[in-house]
Amino acid sequence: MKPFATLAAVIALALATASTAQAGIQLSKILSNPAVAPVGQTLTNAEFVVVKNTDSKAKNLRGWFIREKHSERTFTFPGFSLCGGCSVKIHSGTGTNTASDLYWGRAKQAWANDSDKAILHRAAGFIQDTCVYPKPTAGVPPPTLGKTFSC
Repeated sequence: MKPFATLAAVIALALATASTAQAGIQLSKILSNPAVAPVGQTLTNAEFVVVKNTDSKAKNLRGWFIREKHSERTFTFPGFSLCGGCSVKIHSGTGTNTASDLYWGRAKQAWANDSDKAILHRAAGFIQDTCVYPKPTAGVPPPTLGKTFSC
């Protein structure tokens, strides 16, 4: 019985450590179906999802991925470290990656217009966070065209 208790304690400690190591990474905002693209951008590049690091320490997001639930599109983070307290905007279109902007590389917009679900996964596949923006229903206003939805 003692070996089982030791194994259970080791597993619990490993899970707690892994969870703590990734604390603070969350989905922050989504802009689907932008009404107008800023000067020099396409509508596809104007569409985005934001991931924020609320921790004070940088986090390595290499291999993490965001899955768009409606059509199951996936963006996978390249070798990328998100500094403590920083955010990164993942644009649906193409461009040059920087510390604050990453590009999915899509020719068309990724997010459904009236409702969708963004799912942020760690590299091992575990779900880190989700963000749902709703369909228009009684009592819940729909996302406004060209307005950012906060998670």
